[in-house]
Amino acid sequence: MEALLAVGSVYQSHAKLVRDLARTILGSGAEAEDLVQDVFLSLCERDVFDPARGSVGAFLIAMTRSRAIDRLRGRCRSARFRELCAAQQPCAEAHTPFEDVVSARVGERVRAGLAALPTAERRVLEMGYYGGLTQREIAARLSTSLGRVKHLWRSGLATLARAVAPC
Repeated sequence: MEALLAVGSVYQSHAKLVRDLARTILGSGAEAEDLVQDVFLSLCERDVFDPARGSVGAFLIAMTRSRAIDRLRGRCRSARFRELCAAQQPCAEAHTPFEDVVSARVGERVRAGLAALPTAERRVLEMGYYGGLTQREIAARLSTSLGRVKHLWRSGLATLARAVAPC
């Protein structure tokens, strides 16, 4: 019971962030909602989060991104499904005014943080998070080593985390 209450608290504070990231990557409100449920159910099923490795928010972002990319890749395996998805429009969802303000402010901080990153770090993060590419695919596209991409990735995320952290 205690674990469910903890997951409920995490859900209350992070569900919008997970939903927005899933919707951005997947382009579908309904599919994003399904992914949100999947991510939070996985927290209930087993001990997957290790606080020593970072914040719960960072963990949820990484899990959401990974699972969304898995869904995109599965979706692309079928040409018929790809055609259906291209015609699908994202659903408009209602938010409270508070959620809209918080989301807008976080978005402003993320955009400002991304803009302040060195070009190489920003490009690697955008290719990974918005383009859905793996680090290996990014290295191939940029004609650079995987080690260099990993370094830029870690450095960019660390800088972005400091820029976006609440005051």
